[in-house]
Amino acid sequence: MRLRKRVWGVGLALVLFVTMGIVSLGAQSPGVGLSGGLGTEVINKVTYQTMSVIPDFPIGPVGLGIDLSFHFRFFTTNDAGVQSDFGFYPRVEDFWDSTAPIQENLSKWTSRIAYVRYGVKGDPINLQVGVLPNVTLGNGFILGRYSNGMLQPVQRFTGLVANLDGSLFQFPFVGLETVTDNISSFDLVGLRVYVKPFGLLLPDVAFLRDLQVGATAVVDTNPYIYAYPTASSPGTAMVAGLDTSLTLLADPLMSAKAFADFAVQNGHTGGTVGLGGTVLGLVSWGLQNRFLGLDFIPSYFNKTYDLSRDSQYAFYTGTATSHLPATLAWEASLGGRLLDTISFGASLGGPYGSAVSATPTKFELPKLESFFTIARNPILPVTVDAYYNKDKLTSLSDLLSPQNAVIGARIGYVIGSATITMVYNLKYIENATDPNELWETSSKIETAIKLF
Repeated sequence: MRLRKRVWGVGLALVLFVTMGIVSLGAQSPGVGLSGGLGTEVINKVTYQTMSVIPDFPIGPVGLGIDLSFHFRFFTTNDAGVQSDFGFYPRVEDFWDSTAPIQENLSKWTSRIAYVRYGVKGDPINLQVGVLPNVTLGNGFILGRYSNGMLQPVQRFTGLVANLDGSLFQFPFVGLETVTDNISSFDLVGLRVYVKPFGLLLPDVAFLRDLQVGATAVVDTNPYIYAYPTASSPGTAMVAGLDTSLTLLADPLMSAKAFADFAVQNGHTGGTVGLGGTVLGLVSWGLQNRFLGLDFIPSYFNKTYDLSRDSQYAFYTGTATSHLPATLAWEASLGGRLLDTISFGASLGGPYGSAVSATPTKFELPKLESFFTIARNPILPVTVDAYYNKDKLTSLSDLLSPQNAVIGARIGYVIGSATITMVYNLKYIENATDPNELWETSSKIETAIKLF
């Protein structure tokens, strides 16, 4: 009888999955709907099946998605190593972990907010709640391309981005940008305030009208909160600085902007000056010269920051086993966009010359960040959302190695109104002590069908 009940539970789960496939709706659709998927993920060395269920509720200009996903297994093993009968065993820690602090359990429920979106960056109001895949404050010299999703599937967080421009109040000379990685703990909080002084004082001087001056501060109240494999004593890391940008050329055929930044990390200073722009509205480019003081890390809060909070904090406090030498560095970026469908970009940066240290850290060697996307369109039956980040580049052959890499990809195939998506993630664990735990990988299949 017990086995029969468990088999019935498995059958019910499979029926639910098939039902989702019939009535599901992708997150980008304007109608109410449901999206879901089935896959496999590894959490703390245990392999689980995953079932994702995400209803989507558009409310006027606001989009709201609720994540009802969970993990389960067909077999479990007790402390004596005895395997259970075949059945349906949900992972209760997805909803409550009696051994975890209240704050962590609260995160399990706030992370059920898959997303809330209102507007885009540059609009008078831009609000985003959920997974933050790519957040930048100002020019990105302090917080650039940050993501709060690097620890998935082990830990999931709901972040918040809220931007406000003075044009909403008919005063387009000031603005505010804010970000937090987790609305349950607010352990990482960033704020940027900017003004356009000449737009207010000299509105008729076109060249100076858009000159922007900003001040940014980002605080991490516990850099060891996600330390791998064990946490250490808490601390606080704060990076603050000033930035400015000026449009040099604003033409549909070619645009150019100059920018500069200066930042302080616990007494360590750094700065950058650069140029960036577009060509024909299709190609984007950027060049920077960076001036980095002792133990200064540019873009301290970057895309993979949550994977290396503790190691970066050691340089922040000057307690690392070595020091990052003061140096001159560079960064170059190139990207493109085609027919509002295909977009790609890459940035490569590092110090001028070779590393000074005998055993250089990843902060002293070139680094690559790249992405490639294909949006849903009536021409190509494929959707892609992928990124590839690589540290410690010393040769072209390093690009082919997963060591020191973080990779993510969502590749979908569109059949009529249905989209079947394969999701794959790989993360190199920098501080892993076991050679067999240098990488964390996860994969799953999702299905979404347009309802109307």
